[in-house]
Amino acid sequence: MSHQPLLPAWVDRLFGRFNAVFGVQKVGAMFPPETHAEVRGLWAEQLGRFEPETLRAALQAVIDAGREWPPTLSEFVGFCQRAAVERRQHAPAVLLESPRASPEVVQRSVEEVAATLVSQKPSRDWAVRIVERKAAGEHVPYAVLRIARNALEA
Repeated sequence: MSHQPLLPAWVDRLFGRFNAVFGVQKVGAMFPPETHAEVRGLWAEQLGRFEPETLRAALQAVIDAGREWPPTLSEFVGFCQRAAVERRQHAPAVLLESPRASPEVVQRSVEEVAATLVSQKPSRDWAVRIVERKAAGEHVPYAVLRIARNALEA
């Protein structure tokens, strides 16, 4: 599934929040200024797959976790994934009405499927391989050999 990178302003705001929560010194130690463009570009690329509400929930989860240091990208993605699952689990279910088909259409569909199933013979390659193994001198349990031979005779 492809996605658009997160807007740079969103990444800047996220790092601004990290500065506010963890302090500029810790954020600067983890993400030195000379790497800002590369780091923020990668964060934008990876976080673009998440909805804004998921990002907000993940940031709140980071804060609630009482961490002393800001998360790495992989840690924050983990927070986002958990937040996305949590949001899906608590999302209201949308029930769609089933389309209704006439009894004639249903009957015709059932007959078509039944005809297809009857006309298809299941593969018996597995049985052939078992009989061949026995013929090659390999030990094959009697019950397995009998089932394979029965399948080939059917």
